[in-house]
Amino acid sequence: MSRPLAVAITGGIGAGKSEALAAFARHGAATVSSDQIVHRFLREDTAVREAMYDAVHKSYIAPASGYALPDEFGMFSPEGDKKVRAALAKFLAHPEVIAAGKDLKTPKQRLDAFQDSEVESNEGNCYDEYFGHADAP
Repeated sequence: MSRPLAVAITGGIGAGKSEALAAFARHGAATVSSDQIVHRFLREDTAVREAMYDAVHKSYIAPASGYALPDEFGMFSPEGDKKVRAALAKFLAHPEVIAAGKDLKTPKQRLDAFQDSEVESNEGNCYDEYFGHADAP
């Protein structure tokens, strides 16, 4: 009995990975999306979301003097932690420039901007799918 063929699809944002996966599924292939796995993981694992939100809060919303992003976020692997940290570091690289450009002077203004439900990812996801929701800065 032969083993089934496994195919991995990689590429940058907007490269068409999801469309390729959908095409395989339309032709009867069993498929698994790592995006779906990560999104489910983030929805269900509040400790990871809290660690991510804590990093955004202390780096951007109400900056804490001397704060540095943690190396671990409680992801399923060290590689997952590295990817979360890299994504947050990229997003938070210039928080003061972002805030000044939008005239966001107070933590409340920054929180409101961060939690703007009108802003969506390319896949149609809002901030709360990744970070949850907070009522106060």
